[in-house]
Amino acid sequence: MTNLEMIIGEIESAASKEAEEALAKARAEAEAILSAARDEASALAAETEAETARRVSEIDLAGDSARQRVRRERILETKQELINDVIGLVSDKLHKLPAPEYFALLIKLAVSAATSGEGLILLNDKDKKRLPQDFESKLSGMLPADARLSISGETRPIDGGLILKYSGVEQNCSFEAILNARRDEFSDLIHDALFAG
Repeated sequence: MTNLEMIIGEIESAASKEAEEALAKARAEAEAILSAARDEASALAAETEAETARRVSEIDLAGDSARQRVRRERILETKQELINDVIGLVSDKLHKLPAPEYFALLIKLAVSAATSGEGLILLNDKDKKRLPQDFESKLSGMLPADARLSISGETRPIDGGLILKYSGVEQNCSFEAILNARRDEFSDLIHDALFAG
């Protein structure tokens, strides 16, 4: 083998060694880049998954909150309907009382609302027509000594109950007015009875 062949062999060997080293270095760099890309993709995937889970949780909470609000509104509406139904039943029961009980109730109403002095009792047309003859005498016997009430010739378009009139001033003691005035109190009582516990 000649010197030239030996030199060419050494150059080829050195070049081959350099090429292998460059290739190994390139492979190592490519592997490092690929590993870093995998790590970054994995971190991004974990971050995306965490953000997605957080958003899903927020949506679930918002949905739960909305469902709870709708549920509370429906419960309140139902309670109000039940309270209105019970008040309606009370009103209906008052109107359907037998005449003796009904007029005894009107006497109690008049006595509890009466003030001193002369006053009038105004009824609706139906009650005025069926008024018992002894109504005024029974009423007088229950009134305080300084109070006097008599049945007026006038009537009022009320649902039941009565109106007291003193010196032109009327006090509405109709069933509707009494139930409306005491609605909150009745609502509390009905609410406690229906929804206690």
